[in-house]
Amino acid sequence: FLHREWLNKDLHAFKSSKKPGLLLELIATRDISIGEEIWLDYGADWVTAWDAHKKHTWKPFVGRNTPALVMDEVAQKLRTSKEQKDYPYADNLQTFCFHDFLPKFNQVNTPTGGITTVPWNWTRNVFDWENFRPCTILHRDDATGFYTAQIRNRQGTIHVPKRHIVSKIPRPAIRFAEKPLTTDQHLPNAFRH
Repeated sequence: FLHREWLNKDLHAFKSSKKPGLLLELIATRDISIGEEIWLDYGADWVTAWDAHKKHTWKPFVGRNTPALVMDEVAQKLRTSKEQKDYPYADNLQTFCFHDFLPKFNQVNTPTGGITTVPWNWTRNVFDWENFRPCTILHRDDATGFYTAQIRNRQGTIHVPKRHIVSKIPRPAIRFAEKPLTTDQHLPNAFRH
């Protein structure tokens, strides 16, 4: 059971939660033996709709589409924005950085006007969802493995300044994510029933 504490939550606690999650309750109609495989039967209507979809609607995706989780596993060294001009990531991907922006501690303005620069900071909450922000990789230090990135705003987060540069970001604090409306569930010929 992934989140045992969910058993004690009421519906209002789930509605007000700002962190993503998935809850699915299954009720067995008979005892299930240890190690027994469980099958779900979607019913005859679903099977008929799926067969018709395969025959008449489904078309293979054309383009470069890579799941973000796959890229997080295989891309140990991330490309800078300059490197991506010659060797871009798949069209559906963007990079996000975990950055805990604390306005009273992160305002280090440079005289170049409007640019803030700060080193990445390991805080207790840095890997919380609200600190997951779109970012552009500007520089990679191959000697240390750290990155410098421009952090951008995401709806529902404390806004960072327009040109907010963070240095010394460790690789585990940078993740790939699918751009909005590019996951396979949004493909024009996705199966919905």
